[in-house]
Amino acid sequence: QEYGDPGDHLAIWTPWRADTTINLRTEEGLRYLTQLIQQVEPDIVVIDTMRSAWSGLEENKAEEWARINELALKLRNFGIAVILVHHSNKPDESGKPGREAGSSNQLTVVEQQLRVTQVYRDKGMAENKGGLHDEDGAAWAEMQHMLNQTGVVGYHIEQVMEIAFGKTREWTEFHTARQHIALCRNQQFDYVTVGTESIKQMALRYHRTGRPVSGIALALNQPLDVIQSWLPQP
Repeated sequence: QEYGDPGDHLAIWTPWRADTTINLRTEEGLRYLTQLIQQVEPDIVVIDTMRSAWSGLEENKAEEWARINELALKLRNFGIAVILVHHSNKPDESGKPGREAGSSNQLTVVEQQLRVTQVYRDKGMAENKGGLHDEDGAAWAEMQHMLNQTGVVGYHIEQVMEIAFGKTREWTEFHTARQHIALCRNQQFDYVTVGTESIKQMALRYHRTGRPVSGIALALNQPLDVIQSWLPQP
């Protein structure tokens, strides 16, 4: 609804449509996945979730993750980007969100880890759900501001999430320690998504207000040549 019909740019396999299952812990499941990849020839493969795809996964065993890592590397070597969706552990005794569930061996071949955590305005709800408490209301206020900036009418924020980087193979100027994303809907259940500005988006906004390149670089703590490469060339 928000981005338009993806046509043949998006293919989804799911058990309730295929009337079958795939278990990537079995040779049969791996063969089936291989057939799908050969048929579709994707640029990106998203496996959501790992617990569903590797049914019976013993998450605390390093050898279990070794097989998953092997598959991820094979796909990558064929030129496919791999996104693996995994759950975190339950909240700890203080209500703080848990870390990724299972052996640390799951991060061996990961280039980039993103942690997605829901942000609640109510402290009790945050503790019960293992989310983050927006103690000063800044996250929700920021997302309300971004929603107002879109100019759409009749939408309200339904959910705010924090996106934080975990393991990162190489930190670049495009990385921001934490960002927020909000799902917003109207009474017809149409959705729009708003989020925190990236560093590049902030640089472009400063440029439109007439701020000099040196001032933008100083404000964003970025090298001058990086800022210059982002801005429209004269």
